[in-house]
Amino acid sequence: MKTQTEWHRKYRKEHPEKAAESQKKYYENNKERKLQAQREYREKNKKKIKARAAEKYKEKKDELCNAINLYREKNPEKVKAWRHNQRVKRTSCEGVLSTDIASKLFILQKGKCAICKKRIRKPNYHIDHIIPLARGGRNVDGNVQLTCPKCNLEKGHKDPIAFMQERGFLL
Repeated sequence: MKTQTEWHRKYRKEHPEKAAESQKKYYENNKERKLQAQREYREKNKKKIKARAAEKYKEKKDELCNAINLYREKNPEKVKAWRHNQRVKRTSCEGVLSTDIASKLFILQKGKCAICKKRIRKPNYHIDHIIPLARGGRNVDGNVQLTCPKCNLEKGHKDPIAFMQERGFLL
């Protein structure tokens, strides 16, 4: 005599569409219960899950690293914005820059530094907060500009009006 588990396996093999439909219905009707069971399993088996993930990472490390490096090469502006957002998160400031902000600013500023008006090259620019984060500025699209590295490093976290006055742009 077959056990119930064996019978279910055989049925699922012979009727995959019906089994999938039945499983889908069951999941929809018991979604919260299944999610709770998953949460409990993850909580009880943290070490086991972490070890399994580390094992998979070791197996596919080269493949993952190649994929990440390829993405970084194809999307340098997105990566730069992402790194910027990560750095800002660590300083616990509010706001997030959109991933394509550098491209938008490059077009708006016609490829020129917002401070000295010299032409800047695509990979060689800094995203500068107009009102520095250290002075209460927010990390939002409206508070950033593209600058050449020299101008951004000179400005640092100075007050924008005082900095521009130092350079003779404002009275």
